[in-house]
Amino acid sequence: LVGSLKCLFYNAVVKTPLNLNISPLILAKETKRMTRQIASIFNKNSVKGIIDLSQSNAVPFSTTPLDIATFLRESLPLGLDKAAVGEYLGSVGKSALPANNSSAKRVYNFERDWFHKEVLQSYCSLFHFENQSLLDGLRMFLSSFRLPGEAQQIDRILQAFAESCGQKCEEAVNSWI
Repeated sequence: LVGSLKCLFYNAVVKTPLNLNISPLILAKETKRMTRQIASIFNKNSVKGIIDLSQSNAVPFSTTPLDIATFLRESLPLGLDKAAVGEYLGSVGKSALPANNSSAKRVYNFERDWFHKEVLQSYCSLFHFENQSLLDGLRMFLSSFRLPGEAQQIDRILQAFAESCGQKCEEAVNSWI
């Protein structure tokens, strides 16, 4: 943001990976536009949204669990639906298929059960629960997405929250819980 504002006053130019001279403001605007498009796709189909996210050159994300969690956390103002975020965080993912099943559809790593678990843990680690009560941490956490309707999904999400917040919140630090 500061770099984008500097270009308004200093006529700064940023070199992109393609060696094109583009001002930081135009680059930031293009990144925001691409993130909005990917968020719209993710709202309809999370798999297609993550594929587009990984293939997009304008958006600085890859398909690591931390990058997906960061996208879910930071893209809410750009049109990402809270219900879609909650649905993705609560989903269990696909388990590994037997090797002899040649007619099976391709399953990406980000669809696997271990990946979903790591995304959920990374998502919880993006919150700063230090010097906050358990109740304030829960309010902050639940305000960033909408809980899905299935009990098992809610249990997964709240278990990850408990593991993350239980180590950092005010009550845990002061041994009140």
